Amino acid sequence: MAGGAMERAVRSAVRRGLGGARQVGRDVAGVTLAIAYAQALDGVEVCEHCGRGAGAGDVGKLGPQLLAALDALGLTPRARAAATSAGGRPAAPAPAAETPLQKLRREHAERAG
Repeated sequence: MAGGAMERAVRSAVRRGLGGARQVGRDVAGVTLAIAYAQALDGVEVCEHCGRGAGAGDVGKLGPQLLAALDALGLTPRARAAATSAGGRPAAPAPAAETPLQKLRREHAERAG
């Protein structure tokens, strides 16, 4: 399981950030996705000087996707900051997005008021 530099970095972050097997097990889909993105990025051959080469466009697509996967796992500074409040306790979960049906009902109730 040597892997490329990006894959090794992601696996190390998962080990340190998620800790025990129980946590990794809960997040296995996200971990697997992050590792797949890292493997894909390791396979891209890009010139160190000009940034061009076979698959160079993939870096622009895969990089943000890998970052989003790591963010969802709480493995980036931004994700860790968002997960804790000023007092160091976990922040309240974000409210669920309003569905289109809920929006219509709310608007109807406001008009009927």
